[in-house]
Amino acid sequence: MVSLMFATLCACGSALLGILVSEPIQTDKKVNECPTSLLLYYSSSCWHSRKVLDYLEENHLSLPMKDVSVDKKAKEELQLKGGLLIVPCLLINGQPLYDDTTIIQWINDHRVCLVGKEK
Repeated sequence: MVSLMFATLCACGSALLGILVSEPIQTDKKVNECPTSLLLYYSSSCWHSRKVLDYLEENHLSLPMKDVSVDKKAKEELQLKGGLLIVPCLLINGQPLYDDTTIIQWINDHRVCLVGKEK
């Protein structure tokens, strides 16, 4: 098991993530169906996470979130559920999606699913 003493990585580009993540979630088109579960893992000290949080705020959208920089249990969950200690990570029906730009595109394509949702 990987020690959680190592710092959570702030995503620094989709090229690295493309190598690490073998089965990416489809993000190239709008989907008619809303996911049954969403959870955003982020770190308040990560500017990639900040980009996603700012996008949500600017567009008056919300979704359940956990800050791994202050919540040790959330950090453990991210490792177990996402497979990587990299933020931001949007867990969509149990499938991890990494990279701020990719997450923002997914949110934009699925914004109807997020309007009026509680955090």
